[in-house]
Amino acid sequence: MRFVTDVMLGRLSRWLRLLGFDTTSGLRDDLRLLQTAAAEGRTLLTRDRALIEQAERMGITCIYISSSQLQDQIVELFESLGSSSIDLDPAKSRCPMCNGELKAVPREQLPDQVPEKVLRYHSEFYVCAACGKIYWMGRHWENIEKKISDANAMIKEKHVGPARPSSTGHDDATRDL
Repeated sequence: MRFVTDVMLGRLSRWLRLLGFDTTSGLRDDLRLLQTAAAEGRTLLTRDRALIEQAERMGITCIYISSSQLQDQIVELFESLGSSSIDLDPAKSRCPMCNGELKAVPREQLPDQVPEKVLRYHSEFYVCAACGKIYWMGRHWENIEKKISDANAMIKEKHVGPARPSSTGHDDATRDL
């Protein structure tokens, strides 16, 4: 699935790229957003209700994102897509800055481009085919994994529902006295 996002969803755009979604962002003009979505077959993601109405009138697939918080935006989007979980696979990630494809590169090809300590402690490296930025799974990757794990827990909680009554079949409010 390919997305185009309005400027209010810039952080979400970068996270979608990390999750492997081809995501165009940074277009400030509503008409350009709509044209890009239509011409490239992208789903429009926006927090702008008027833009949603315009897109619907034009037959453009769109999803309204109501939350202003990143974690909730991720959950909201994946629920809208009918997904019961979010997969994080660095081999499928895209460059969060420019949306370019990331290619795995052996560390032996990067000695002058990455600090020696990073080369020593990390074995997987990815280079953006478009902008040349180099990525590896450092401490920031642990934070990314945690955020996705938390989002998956939120999705699961919504699908499973509230906690079940005790093993006696009654909760405290309905137990016979």
